[in-house]
Amino acid sequence: WATATDTEPQERAPGEFTLEELVNVSSTVEGSVPRWAPDGSAIAFTGRGRLWTISPDGGSPQALPVEGASQPQYSPDGRWLAYIARDGDHPEIWLWSVADREARRLTRLGSRIEAFSWSPGGQKIAFHSWRYGSPDVFTVDVPDGTIRRLTSDPLYEVYPTFTSDSRQVLFVRMDDRWVDHDIYVV
Repeated sequence: WATATDTEPQERAPGEFTLEELVNVSSTVEGSVPRWAPDGSAIAFTGRGRLWTISPDGGSPQALPVEGASQPQYSPDGRWLAYIARDGDHPEIWLWSVADREARRLTRLGSRIEAFSWSPGGQKIAFHSWRYGSPDVFTVDVPDGTIRRLTSDPLYEVYPTFTSDSRQVLFVRMDDRWVDHDIYVV
């Protein structure tokens, strides 16, 4: 084994680390669910406070110039990578253009946004937000940012997802104890 105090380079067998290398080991992936690009060309994930992509063939992950991102999801056509990141005090949905390599904010609700999902056609994103005190379901048009509120019940309306034809949104309605759950469609 080589140690952190060794001054001459030494040949090492695979899996042998210096003490300094071993102490400084950390994972790039910090609990993020990796998301495949629809064409299989890349995998997106978050870690170390950044948004990353990596080739499925291996190699080093590439950090995108996006900080504080979570929940990356590719659009069905692979043109966009949506994610949640703070803009000031509140998380908003952002889009990363795969072709232009630029980020832009999609929503401007000024409130907590949590779960979201793409429509199968990639024209909309459904999400839930705490904009009016309890979580309601919204949709936002991609890429123009037009927002539509779909629910307004005081119970928690969360985890929206589109039907396969993109015409309806399913979501879970639950009480504030998170005990009684029902599935609704709008």
